[in-house]
Amino acid sequence: MQKQNIKLDNSPNALPLYLQIKNYILNQITEKKYNVGDILPSELDFQKQFNVSRITVRNAISELVMEGYLERTRGKGTVVLYRKATENISHANSFSSEMAQQGLEIHTSFVSVSNIRANSMIAENLGIQPDDFVVNIQRIRSTKEYPIAYTESYFTLDRNLPVDKELYYGSLYETIKEYCGINWKTEIFRHSDTFTAILADSNLANKLQINSGMPVLKRISKTQDRDGRIFEFAICYYPGDKYSCSVAFGENLK
Repeated sequence: MQKQNIKLDNSPNALPLYLQIKNYILNQITEKKYNVGDILPSELDFQKQFNVSRITVRNAISELVMEGYLERTRGKGTVVLYRKATENISHANSFSSEMAQQGLEIHTSFVSVSNIRANSMIAENLGIQPDDFVVNIQRIRSTKEYPIAYTESYFTLDRNLPVDKELYYGSLYETIKEYCGINWKTEIFRHSDTFTAILADSNLANKLQINSGMPVLKRISKTQDRDGRIFEFAICYYPGDKYSCSVAFGENLK
């Protein structure tokens, strides 16, 4: 079927042509016109469709390759990889809810729940003594195609979290709301988030199903309750090419 030609904006203040083409292709991916695993039309096809030079098309596709949306494969063409997950960390929110707003279906592919003794780092962040027992919940959160997050969460025992791991395959904070009576929407607030870029070791690479040495975003996160006491201390790891975060600053932010 003949592709309809698309007219680009050539006005003086318009985006460069390659960025307009990039945004068009990205929009097709986010709206699932191109799905994961689909082969994009060739550069020549796009050249004819947009009536531009081949280098303009190549620059557009190259940016999407660098950003992790596409992959060039020899003898096959340019393949759609995935939709990048973007999390808004301006407020406490359920990760499941945040991803659902972007049309991403998230499930939990691994859960471990145990009581462990807090080391000095965990104790300091939860405001307890070293060797005090804490609840440690480890989870891997995944899309249909790939893991998007590996998280180690720590809670003090007096929060009375259930220890049945089957309860944590859905939303962590919805489970806390149901079994602990704590409404995360009104009673839990962000305390701090610190991000560090690291390289995946073999253990982390296995959990995130990536190659060792690939970039990973490490996030140290704390939430607090209404009394200002730390509720959750968490260490999260995200594959750097599949995850991004955003922060929105309101007028009343001090």
